[in-house]
Amino acid sequence: MYDELKHEILEQIYFYEKQNSPLVYIFIKNKNVYKHLCQENKISKESVDVFNKYGQKFINVYEKNNIEYFRQIEFEKIIKKYCDTLIDSLEKSKKISKTEEKLINKAVKSVIGVNKWFYRRIDENTIRYFTMNGKIFLLDVTNNNGQKTYRLQYRGQKSIAEECSKIEEEILVRKPKETKTAIFTRSSRKLKTLKEIELEKKRKAEKIERQKERRLEGEEARRKKKAERRKIAKAKKKEELKKQQEIENEKKKIEKATRLEGIRKEQEKLKQLPQIKYGDFIIKKSTFKCIHNNHHTEDMAAAVNVIEKDGNIKLKKINVGYCKECNVFFVLESIYEELKKWYVPICKVSDVKTYYGSNGKYGMKLAQESILKQYGYNVSKTEDLSDTVRQKILAVLIDNHIVTKNDIISYLDFFVSQRRYQSKYEQAISKWEEDREFVTNYRLGEYTIYGVNAIYRR
Repeated sequence: MYDELKHEILEQIYFYEKQNSPLVYIFIKNKNVYKHLCQENKISKESVDVFNKYGQKFINVYEKNNIEYFRQIEFEKIIKKYCDTLIDSLEKSKKISKTEEKLINKAVKSVIGVNKWFYRRIDENTIRYFTMNGKIFLLDVTNNNGQKTYRLQYRGQKSIAEECSKIEEEILVRKPKETKTAIFTRSSRKLKTLKEIELEKKRKAEKIERQKERRLEGEEARRKKKAERRKIAKAKKKEELKKQQEIENEKKKIEKATRLEGIRKEQEKLKQLPQIKYGDFIIKKSTFKCIHNNHHTEDMAAAVNVIEKDGNIKLKKINVGYCKECNVFFVLESIYEELKKWYVPICKVSDVKTYYGSNGKYGMKLAQESILKQYGYNVSKTEDLSDTVRQKILAVLIDNHIVTKNDIISYLDFFVSQRRYQSKYEQAISKWEEDREFVTNYRLGEYTIYGVNAIYRR
């Protein structure tokens, strides 16, 4: 590297093809031509740097030595010294210390953190970059015909490494503005008294505190604004849900009213049908005794009161037959079983054998089949009547004076005493006891009075 640099400088200084004269003599004898060549960038920056630093020595050697041989020797010594100095400085700039490296990295971060930068021309070749507070950060950049040197002063530390070019690049990206304002360096800082220093510290602390308060106020305002937005959104959503719920409720209300109106109309129509009241409702299969006896029978649609699964009572249309001679209603077994899947008829139910096997033409043997069972009361797992349905049957019997409260309690006491010591009836006994307590506490007026009819099964 040394030989190449020396050869390049010697070649240009001792010979310049266009002027037919060595460049060193142009520099010594004709400064105007030399300046023109510099402006046209026809001379290398290394050669220009040699003349800037050792130009006067070249002139002294020329004036002192009349013999060309001695001049060349002296010129070569000057160039050798320049090359040695330049190479030494290049080597040093490449191997910066860790302290300088850290300083430059910190300075780069400082540049990135500040958007507003300024510069001022110190002299013809030097520009100084700085922030609003020039005491903290100063960067001098000297440009000698393309050869830049740097001088950094950052928080009391200094560096002249070429790596400062990174700092210059970052500053230039932020487009610094030129200013004529004086630059305050550490060397020009005025000495202050302890009282002034304390006052300045106090002012700085107050300023920091005010900034902190403003920042906290801003954060608090943002939090409040955000909370307010959330509150408004929540209220809006709540209002929308409320409106939607009101619409749904109104829709359900209309649907319920429509359904109830439909049920009411249906019940009104059913009231126009023959009502089965206190007659005999006989269940039959494919044959019927009345037909064999040549009785007059007719098919008809009748209405019978039934208890729904939820305990409500309503009229239900059912296809039945009626025998004038026997004065009884009858229904097929299949129709009755289908009816029992969903409802409990509020009437006496008996089969043909029980009905015609009793004493008298139309009497019933209650000893053979309890009146509670005839009206659908049952605690078996097969029937699986709910508490509400069972107790509704008992209430209807009392309200319509079919069976007294004492008679029902006597029936229930009899059922319990008969099965008390049989473990398989444990659940049935529990239901009987519960129904007995209901009948005991039952008061007239709690239930609507319903009509009663009788059904007889085979």
